[in-house]
Amino acid sequence: MAVIEVDELYTPKGLIEKARLVVPSLKEDLWFKSGIYPGFSDCHAHPHVIDAGLEGGPWRNYVEWMLKRKLKVNEKALREDLNACTKLSKLTLMLSLLQGVTLIALTGNFRANLRAVAELRERPRVVATPTIINMNGWDPLDRILPVLSYVETLDTGETFKLGVFCHSLKFTHTFEIVKCYKLAENNGLVFALHLSEGVRELRELARLLRLPGKTRVIGVHCIEEEDYKSLGVKVVQCLSSNLALYGRTQRNLEVVEGFGSDWPLLFGGLFEDLAKALEIHGREKTREILEKASVSGYRLYGVEHRGDYAFFDEKLEKVLRLKILPSYVFVRGRAAVVEGWISNFNYDNLRRVVEAYRKFLLEKYPSGGSSEWKK
Repeated sequence: MAVIEVDELYTPKGLIEKARLVVPSLKEDLWFKSGIYPGFSDCHAHPHVIDAGLEGGPWRNYVEWMLKRKLKVNEKALREDLNACTKLSKLTLMLSLLQGVTLIALTGNFRANLRAVAELRERPRVVATPTIINMNGWDPLDRILPVLSYVETLDTGETFKLGVFCHSLKFTHTFEIVKCYKLAENNGLVFALHLSEGVRELRELARLLRLPGKTRVIGVHCIEEEDYKSLGVKVVQCLSSNLALYGRTQRNLEVVEGFGSDWPLLFGGLFEDLAKALEIHGREKTREILEKASVSGYRLYGVEHRGDYAFFDEKLEKVLRLKILPSYVFVRGRAAVVEGWISNFNYDNLRRVVEAYRKFLLEKYPSGGSSEWKK
C-alpha cells in the first residue's frame, strides 16, 4: 500500500489541491503536479479505419463523402481479416491508454474488438458497439445478433459494456434502426448513430424513434444547429474528422456531452481532439472541456469510474495545450501505464508500430481508388 500525492486533482466534484490518495496496489509513494479523475473518455472510435479518403474535401455532407471518396484500402477485404482487425483494435486500445484514456467506445468489426478486449491485459474500459450497415458486405443486424451471445462469456471485471451502433439514417435500413433501438430499450443497451453530418436529420430521427424516449440516443458528429437536448440526443463531437471532412464542426459547447477521436490510428488519438477543443471553444472553457472529456463520457455510457486516474508531471492546462502524455494511468485502481510505458511500448514507439502496420495493410489490401459504398 502506498500514497499518491497530487498538487491539483480534477474530479467530478471540482478541483482538489494537495490531494492524497491511498492506493493498495502500489508499492511506493508517488507525486504528480496534476491528475484527472476519472481519466479521459474517448466516446467514439473506429479502430479499423486506416485510410478515410480525405482528398477531395471539404465535403458538403457525409453522403457525398461516402459515395465519392477515393480510398487507398479495400475496406471490405480488411474488415474480413479478423487477425488484422484484432491487431488494429489492440493498437488503438494501447495508444489510447498511453494518452490517459480510461474509457473508450469502439465501433467497427465487433468480433475483432471482442478479441482485443479478451486478450489485452492493459487497456481502458471498453464500450463495444457493433456497426450495423446494409451496404456492400458490411454487417446487417442479423449477422451481428448471434455474436452478441459471446459477450456473456467474457469475464472483464466491470471493464466492458455492450451497445449497438447504427451507421446512419442514409446507410442503415429504417426498419433495422427501429429494431436496434427497441433492442437497446429492452436490454438496457447503449444506442448510437452518426447524425446530422452536413444534413439536418434530427426531425427525421425523432419521427422514426418517437423521441424523446426512455432510451438515450447518442448522436455522433451533429455539426448542424438542431435542438438535440429537448429530444434526448446526447452529442459526441469528433473535431478532427469534422474539420478534415467538412471544414466545420458544432460550435455550441453546451450541446456537446463528450469527445471522440473517431479515427485514432489516423489522427493520433483523443489528445488531438482535446487540443482542437481548446482552439474551437476557447481556453477560458478549459474546466468545462475537461469535464466533458472525462466523467461526462462515463455518465453518457453508464460506466463505473472508481479507481480510474491519469497523472501528469505538468499542470493540466499545459498538458492539454501541448499534448503532454501522462506518467501513470490507473484503471480500476491498478497501474496500467507506468512511467509512460505499457510493457515494452511508450507512445512514440507504438506510433511507429501503427504507421508500419498501416503501410503493410495498405499494400496488402489496395483498393484501386474507388468508393466501396454500393447498395
